[in-house]
Amino acid sequence: MLKKIGSLAARYSTAIKICIAVCLLVWFIVHSDMRKILGAFHSLSFRTCLFVIVIDMAAITVSAMKWNLLLPRYSLAVLINLGMIGRFYSLVLPGQIAGEVVKSFRLAQGKKNGSQIALSVIVDRITGTIGIFIVGVAGLFLSNKRIPWFVPVIVLLLIFFGVCVLFSIMIPFLYRAVMNIINAAAKKHSLIRKNIRQLVTFIEAWRTYGKRWEIIIFNILLGVVFQCLGICMVMLFASDFGIVLSCFDWCLVLSGVTIVLLLPITIGGIGVREASIVGFLAWFGVQNEYALALSFAIFGLQILDAAAGGIIDVVIHGARIKLAEKGR
Repeated sequence: MLKKIGSLAARYSTAIKICIAVCLLVWFIVHSDMRKILGAFHSLSFRTCLFVIVIDMAAITVSAMKWNLLLPRYSLAVLINLGMIGRFYSLVLPGQIAGEVVKSFRLAQGKKNGSQIALSVIVDRITGTIGIFIVGVAGLFLSNKRIPWFVPVIVLLLIFFGVCVLFSIMIPFLYRAVMNIINAAAKKHSLIRKNIRQLVTFIEAWRTYGKRWEIIIFNILLGVVFQCLGICMVMLFASDFGIVLSCFDWCLVLSGVTIVLLLPITIGGIGVREASIVGFLAWFGVQNEYALALSFAIFGLQILDAAAGGIIDVVIHGARIKLAEKGR
């Protein structure tokens, strides 16, 4: 029975994600004052939009620099283009990991080091997630919002546990013990076999790059810079909408939103983004309409990036076709 339910969910996963996204958006729009949302956008200045685009370009460059640390043989320009293409597919394909898969495939196409490229994408994703947690912890301790004492303690314990796990994988006998447990679980439970394969890929990627700690640490620092640039963009939008929070409040809010968006619930995070932003900002006393306006502004920037990535993909694909035709 469970196997049948799992196969049906996998078959109709895209349709389910679209339905969830539509339902969430409709619910928020119906329960909000559209005049307030439109009024908030009227207060959005051209200067703010221009500054946001400039910072966004800087964030895209930093993201490419992170990846370039793991793949130094490729130029920064190539990785920037692939990063933009990845943003396009992250928006139009089901599952936010789709963009990572596509950019990895495009770079590995026709090359012998395809496995190394795939591993670099995984490690880049891991260090980016660590960067999110670092920014979130800074917000957790330095935010103006009063938070129960046990919440930061639990978060720090979880982070400590995660770091211990990552370090333990590098120790040979612990690595062998973990792999034996994973292989035994794969044989007994067919339903989780796919997830186990992904876990094995993650472990191998971390072991491949984990020995080069200076690169990993610098990669994490660039991940923190990337998150801070994202916070700057949101703060610019929010200031025009009349949402005033401290920098560390935004660290807490946006880290929480980013972590929620890692869940593959909808396509491109549509609906989930709105729900998480509205929920977190309501905690700080921000009205739903202004929170929704901010969420739509962020989504608009995401569409702009995706459109640029789509154009780059068409141009590069067209150039490859021309080269193939000349080679005949």
